[in-house]
Amino acid sequence: MATVKPFPAAANSSYKDYERPVAIYQKSKVVDFAECAALKGSALAQNDVIEVIPAKAGEVCVGLYSKILVADAGASTCDIGVTGDDADGFTNALALNGTAGTVTYSTGAYMLNTTGPVLIGGKSFATADTIDLVIDSATAPTTGRIEIVALFINYNE
Repeated sequence: MATVKPFPAAANSSYKDYERPVAIYQKSKVVDFAECAALKGSALAQNDVIEVIPAKAGEVCVGLYSKILVADAGASTCDIGVTGDDADGFTNALALNGTAGTVTYSTGAYMLNTTGPVLIGGKSFATADTIDLVIDSATAPTTGRIEIVALFINYNE
């Protein structure tokens, strides 16, 4: 049995050593449900999809959290995920009428960690897509505002 040691990389190697800076960057969006209803042209309803954060091919969302800015008046909930893949892959049944300032860390199937904001797991985007908020409850939000914050790396850079 032979042991091959490919590091440190030779000067002409196509495969560089392990250490290279990886930038983690943030994309965020405030979702105003009254504004979304106006854009739709009618009241929001159960199963409506709001495209919140665009993702480019080659990006990996390694963390996501939401923050209630203004509580919704009704008992509405939403899912956060990728429609067509896993609509609640980040967050399932988030209560939109929670206390303003409440932060909820993603613990859905895309995230392997279920206890807090540790960067484990993630959703890889092979093609461009969006992170979506889907109205989960029969009572749709009308007045609230929520901020969605996603942390990304790009494996093409």
